[in-house]
Amino acid sequence: MNSEDSISKNKIDPAYVRLLKSKINQTFAGITQKQIADILGFGPTTFHNLINNNKGVIRTVNEIARGCEFYTYDEFLDKKPILNLIKKRLLEDDGIWVSYCFDRRRRLYESLWRFKETQRPQTNESFIEVTRDSSEFQYKGELTLDLDLSLTVSTLYNSSHKIEYKTAFPTKKNESFYREFQFLNLEAFVSRRKLFFSTLEVLIKLPNTSNITPKKIQYAIIKAQMGLDGIPNNYTYLAFNFLTRNVSKSRRLIDNFSINEKKENGSYLNYKHDIFISCPVGYIENKVEFDAIKDSVSQIIKVLEDKYGFKKKNIHCEIIKYKDFESVQRDDRHLFFESRKYIDSTHYLALVPKNLGRHSSGMYMEIYFRILRKLPAIIFMEDRHFLPSLLHGLSESPDRPINITFKDYEISKVANYINADVTTEYLFQFSL
Repeated sequence: MNSEDSISKNKIDPAYVRLLKSKINQTFAGITQKQIADILGFGPTTFHNLINNNKGVIRTVNEIARGCEFYTYDEFLDKKPILNLIKKRLLEDDGIWVSYCFDRRRRLYESLWRFKETQRPQTNESFIEVTRDSSEFQYKGELTLDLDLSLTVSTLYNSSHKIEYKTAFPTKKNESFYREFQFLNLEAFVSRRKLFFSTLEVLIKLPNTSNITPKKIQYAIIKAQMGLDGIPNNYTYLAFNFLTRNVSKSRRLIDNFSINEKKENGSYLNYKHDIFISCPVGYIENKVEFDAIKDSVSQIIKVLEDKYGFKKKNIHCEIIKYKDFESVQRDDRHLFFESRKYIDSTHYLALVPKNLGRHSSGMYMEIYFRILRKLPAIIFMEDRHFLPSLLHGLSESPDRPINITFKDYEISKVANYINADVTTEYLFQFSL
């Protein structure tokens, strides 16, 4: 194939050659260029011209790429406009990048990020330099954007403090997505001396007017700032809510389209603004009890719609699915499971009547679920002494999980309670 050496060479994009060279070095570590050329079936001159002079016949370059299972030059040219849009968005000075993540005690770190295009002194090769300022350390590193639209950021504070971030952009989206994305869902791999762990960190582009300094938010309350639609829209609140609902999963699907998608009902960061109202149904013994609880739930729903901006389709409760007490007796259990699938909603109310007592009610399992997942919950009890022992102990303990609130209140009066202005702090804020 040395005959190609005499063919007029095309100039190959240096960015592609750098990526291909990195792949070749990984695939054929420790051997010379001549040996690599022989393995791939090309003359050393052809190989040298490509790797060192950025010159080559495109057909030959594609064959070399396939030989080391890498993207062809044609595929690179197809992806290049998207890569350029992503880089441009990261480097734009129309705002500041701020990240949020949890520490081991689920307190919130707020850190500043800066992206800067610079050149290596030895080769004049350009790359994106990354600086991450946290309340404790300043990490510096480099951003790499691969042809599969995966993004890697390697940073370090010193030799024993390193963080590597990975994420991926969706393929085949409109150009406007890559030009305007506002959020990145990052998987962080942390190395601190003998401590190694992974966690979720969310990166948000905020306006230049934002007054942000790196800090650790603890012993504080994150209050929701409502938009005209009654939906929380301040990013510290949204980030905390997003992390709370996603960070406990053992495996997470990184989806940078969904996190940027504008929801019809809700805001960014997958915030849906929905509520699950848990109340006993199966144990109810007569029509009077059924009508009383359903009436109370109906009043609560009206307050949630009128005062808090909830939509009817985002309020989930089993009892409102039943027309009357007789329909419960027919045991329409599909309604029960239809409601319970919303148990991880952004907000949660539990209504525990006194005569439920220590019955083996699925409602208690729903409360346990919220507590174990560290999801916010407000639990209204007509008499806490009749709670199961574990819940009773939690309700009395000053060390109970944060964002779990127990309130002694008659179910018939809950609607009036949540209609009072003071209640907003229980429904729409997080404690740290």
